[in-house]
Amino acid sequence: MTHRLYHYPMACSTACRLAAAEFGIPLEIARADVFTKSLAGGGSLFAINPLGLVATLECFDGQVLTENTAILLWLQAHGPGLPVISDPDFFTLLRWTAFCATELHKGLLWPLLRGDVDGYHKAFVRDRAGSRLDLLEQHMSDRDGLVGAWVTAADAYLAWFLVMAPLAGLDLASRPALLRVGESLLARPGWRAVIDDDMAALRDDLAVKGARPFADRATEPV
Repeated sequence: MTHRLYHYPMACSTACRLAAAEFGIPLEIARADVFTKSLAGGGSLFAINPLGLVATLECFDGQVLTENTAILLWLQAHGPGLPVISDPDFFTLLRWTAFCATELHKGLLWPLLRGDVDGYHKAFVRDRAGSRLDLLEQHMSDRDGLVGAWVTAADAYLAWFLVMAPLAGLDLASRPALLRVGESLLARPGWRAVIDDDMAALRDDLAVKGARPFADRATEPV
C-alpha cells in the first residue's frame, strides 16, 4: 500500500513530491483544487484537512499529517532517516526546513503571489526579501545543500522556492550561488520531471478556469 499526498500543482506540496522522489517513497497523488477545495476523485479536502490546505499526507495506517515541514521530515524519516537528536545536523535540518516554511514560503511567496494583497504590503515584503535571499546566498556560496553534504528534505523545500521565486518577481539573477544550487537540485533524478509535470498541470488548470498567472489571482496555491 502507498501513502496518499493531497496535492495541487506547484503548491508547496510539490516539495513533498521532490522529497519522495529523492528518498524513493511511493506516493499516491490525490489532486486537490485549492480554490474550490474539491478532490478529483470526489469529496472535499476539508474532510481530510479542516483547513483545506495542501500539503496533506494520509498514511496507509490512517494517520493524517498536515504542515509541509512535518510531512517533509516524515518523508526523510521514512527514507534515509533523520539525524539523531544529539547530532548537530538534526537541528540544522530543522532550522533550514523551518526557514523555508516561514521566511521563504509564508514570508515571501504567499503575499507576493496573491492578488488580494495590496501594493503597499507587497512593497514591504520585497524590501524584506533581500536580507533573506542574501543569507541563503552566503550560506550556499561554498556548498550544494542546506545541511551537510547530503540532500535533505530542506533542499526539496528550497528547490520548490527557487522555482517559484522568479514568478513572484524575486531577484535571483544577482545571486549566482542560488542559481547554481537550483540548477544542481533540479538535475537530480526525477526532480525536473516533477517540476515539468506540475507546471504543465498548473497551466492546464488555470486555462480551464480562465485564470491569469499567479499575481493576478485573488487566491493562490501557496
